[in-house]
Parts: sequence; C-alpha cells; structure tokens
Amino acid sequence: MLINNRNNSKERLLRSLDAYAFMAHEALLYLDAYPNSREALECYNKYNKQAMRTRAEYESKYGPL
Repeated sequence: MLINNRNNSKERLLRSLDAYAFMAHEALLYLDAYPNSREALECYNKYNKQAMRTRAEYESKYGPL
C-alpha cells in the first residue's frame, strides 16, 4: 500500500509539472506574437513559478528529473 501511494504521489507531481510547464510555454508562445501583453506575461510568470516549485518538490522527494 505504501509503494502504491508513493507512485500515485510521484505521478501526480509529474502530471502537475507537465501541466504547469505546458501552460507557461503556451503563454511564452503568445508573448512571441504579442510582446506587450501584460496579462500574458503575468500568466507566464505565474505558471513558470509554479512549475519550478513543483519540480523542486519532485526532485526533493524522488531525485533529479
């Protein structure tokens, strides 16, 4: 049971990291077309920061990606 919970947590963190990184990347692509968009920049910063936090959490628990 403990191994199964650990795998679920690990997978959940990886899925979250993928989602945040994807959203940050999409915002960055939008900024390529609209470089003066403050809303897109805020979105990029928000999701990039969350991706970095999630990656750090993952790496502290399971090692480097």
